[in-house]
Amino acid sequence: MRAIIRRIEPLECTAYNIRYIARLQQVEADLAAGLAPQEEITRIKTVAIRGAEMVRELMIYAGQEQQGGGEPVDLSRLTAEMLELMKVSVSKHAILKIDLGKSLPLIWGNASQMRQVLMNLVINASEAIGEAQGVIQVKTLLVPGDQDAALNHVQKASQGECVRLEVSDSGCGMTEETKAKIFDPFFTTKFAGRGLGLAVVQGIVRAHGGCIDVVSTAGHGTMFRVELPAASKDKLGTLESITPSKVGRGAPTAPSATVLVVEDEEVLRLAVSKALRMRGFAVIEAKDGSIAMDLMRQHRDGIDVILLDVTLPGTSSREVFEEARRIRTNLKIVLSSAYDRGSVDAYFAGLRVTQFIRKPFQLHDLEVTLRDALAG
Repeated sequence: MRAIIRRIEPLECTAYNIRYIARLQQVEADLAAGLAPQEEITRIKTVAIRGAEMVRELMIYAGQEQQGGGEPVDLSRLTAEMLELMKVSVSKHAILKIDLGKSLPLIWGNASQMRQVLMNLVINASEAIGEAQGVIQVKTLLVPGDQDAALNHVQKASQGECVRLEVSDSGCGMTEETKAKIFDPFFTTKFAGRGLGLAVVQGIVRAHGGCIDVVSTAGHGTMFRVELPAASKDKLGTLESITPSKVGRGAPTAPSATVLVVEDEEVLRLAVSKALRMRGFAVIEAKDGSIAMDLMRQHRDGIDVILLDVTLPGTSSREVFEEARRIRTNLKIVLSSAYDRGSVDAYFAGLRVTQFIRKPFQLHDLEVTLRDALAG
C-alpha cells in the first residue's frame, strides 16, 4: 500500500501544482487589469484544502493516521452541525429526513474524522439518488449492551453500549457483486471517482473500535450502519484535563510576544511569519533545526514561544525541543505537523508536549493556539 501511495502522491502534487499555477496566473492577469481577484483566490484556497484532504485520506488508509488521545464527541450534535453545512451538497431531488437521538452517550474519538465519515456517507447517498426523486435519512440512536447486531452478521463494536449512526437512501441500490467490493481501495462506481471514500470510512470506524455494515438491494436503496462504543467513565473522567484553554478565544490581546517560527518549507514559513507580524507578533525565522538552536542561544531571553515543525531536515525537531527546554525550562513550544496528535506524541515520547496545531491550519486558529500557549 505504501508503494502505491509513493506513486500517487507525486501525481496528485503535480496535478494540484498545475492548478495552482493556472489559478495564480489568472490572479496576476486580474491584478494587471485592475480587477479584484477574489474569486480566483477563493478557488485556490478550495484546491489547497482539497489537496490536504486527499493526502490525509491516503495517510488514514495507509495506517499513518492514528487515533491518538481523542476527545469526547456528541455524535448527535456533530451530525446536526454537519448536516446543516451539507444541505447545499445534497441533491435537490432528495428529501433529507433527520432523526437524532437525544442524550445519547458520548463516544471517544476524533471529531474531524467523524465528520469525514458522515460527509462521505451522505454524499454517497445523494449520488445514489442522482436526478430521481428520493429520500435520504440520517439517524443516531442508542444500542444497548445486550442487543445483538443482526445486520449482515457484522460483529458488534462492543459488548457495552454503542451509539449507532445510520445513513440510508432510496436510490439505485447495489448488486451483491458491487456490495462485496465497496470497501476495497480504489474501487468506485463513479466515472471520475477517487475510489478511496468508503475504504477511508472503514479505516476510521475501525480505528475508533467500531464496525460498519451495509444493507442494499439493487433498485431498492442502501443503508450504512456505523456502530461506535460509548466512552467509558474512565475516559470521561479526564475531560477536565484535556479541555483546551479558552484563553485568547475572544478579541486578540495587545501583542508583545516574540515567536520563533521553525519551518523548512520556505513558502509556508514566509506566509506564516508575515501573517503573524500583521497580527502584532515579533517573528524570528529558522529554516532548519540547526539555525533554530543557534537563534535560541542568541535570543535566550527574547523568545516567548516557538512554532516548531515536527519534520525538519538535519537536526531533528526533538533535538530542538530538548535544547529549548535546557535553555529555558518555561519556554513555550507549539508543535505543528500534518500528522495527527497521536503520532506526534509518540515521536516526542518522554517529553511534555502541551500545545499542538495540525496542518493545514487557519491563521486565526494559529493565533489562538499561540496565545493559549503564552497564557498557559
